Amino acid sequence: MSKIVAMLDGRYMVEKNQVHEYLVNKFNFPSYYGKNLDALYDLLVTYNNDEELMILLIYPEVFIDNIGQYALDMIQTFRDASAHNRKLSFKMKKIAYVSDQGLFE
Repeated sequence: MSKIVAMLDGRYMVEKNQVHEYLVNKFNFPSYYGKNLDALYDLLVTYNNDEELMILLIYPEVFIDNIGQYALDMIQTFRDASAHNRKLSFKMKKIAYVSDQGLFE
């Protein structure tokens, strides 16, 4: 089974209201998406495409620094959804820097 990797960059997740717009663009969520954590959970647990989906959050520390508790709640939402959907996984990766040669820690 093939896998899609959706990389979320915590450096672009800077305000609570903007984060859901960022997710809409990244995941191409439908227009009825409620732009809250419950709606996010609902869409993720019902994900059922042919490909597995791995959500990779890079720079999670920046995301948490910017939004605080809401960022932690969103991370937990990703974890909870991945625990209930075998086609979904969630990982976080702290990145030191990105160069032309790739990612370096």
